[in-house]
Amino acid sequence: MPNFDAGHYFLTVLVPIRPNSILINGQSQSHAHLLKEALALMPLGECASISPTTARDDLIASPFTRTTRTHFARAVVLDDVVFNGRKSCDSLISTILRINPLAPQKVDSLTTPFLILAVDFDAASGDDSVLRDYLTALWESMGPELVNLFQHCVSFDNITAADDFYRYIKRCQIETTMPFNDYWSVTPALTDFRFTPYLIAAGVALLVLVAGLFMSGWMVLLGLLAIVVTVVVGVMAITAKGKEPFPVSPPPGPAPDLPTVLKALALQRNFTAFVIANQGQDDQALHAAFGGFLAGNQPNDTRTATQPPGVIGV
Repeated sequence: MPNFDAGHYFLTVLVPIRPNSILINGQSQSHAHLLKEALALMPLGECASISPTTARDDLIASPFTRTTRTHFARAVVLDDVVFNGRKSCDSLISTILRINPLAPQKVDSLTTPFLILAVDFDAASGDDSVLRDYLTALWESMGPELVNLFQHCVSFDNITAADDFYRYIKRCQIETTMPFNDYWSVTPALTDFRFTPYLIAAGVALLVLVAGLFMSGWMVLLGLLAIVVTVVVGVMAITAKGKEPFPVSPPPGPAPDLPTVLKALALQRNFTAFVIANQGQDDQALHAAFGGFLAGNQPNDTRTATQPPGVIGV
């Protein structure tokens, strides 16, 4: 399932922006411009020096951090598609086919700007019920901010509740065909695709076809039909195998959920500081210091001594 992989849902939304303009203080403003302003003013993930001695509490985090399931959220206005240049062609082939290299080629263009929203969040599966649950939590935690963005999009006028927002996003969702996940702590337990049954079936079908050339015409048809069925079933099986989501790292590997990832980042940073601070200690002192480190950091508790969401620790 392309939208779901290794415990994460990869939501990609393409929403058309209103093409008209509105008057603000006597000046005409396009919805695309106003949406860009709203995105620019939205708090983002900020870098901070977070350590036992330099913690900060004054950072304004992104509203997406109000849920504990959002790993990444990206929003951008797409004004138009990029022109990658003319389609190249071999000069000899162009001469033979009489292709005029100066003749203009079709250039793709959007009829209206689009808002692209891409969100990676924790999920148990790729079912619509999981997406609905997440979008409901998102609406309840940052509804005003969402309205401030999507009010510039087409057909958002009557969106007033979480269910309305889910249906709106579902209408604008596109399939995420290449999700990226780098949270495996151990090698995923993947299984190979078994080609042997399909090769055997194809071989038998080929033998029937060859035998039919010397014995009977109906055997030729049977062999051809068997080859076609084998190829079709094989391609369908390979496609289904390719759509299977990667598994989550099995125990004792840590889970890929956001609280665990944030805790791991905090432990990594704090343990680095611990190692630097305790260079040259004797065994007794090091043992006592490490006991204090464990007591202060609580490695098995993701709720304490962790990195705040929406903050990039350095």
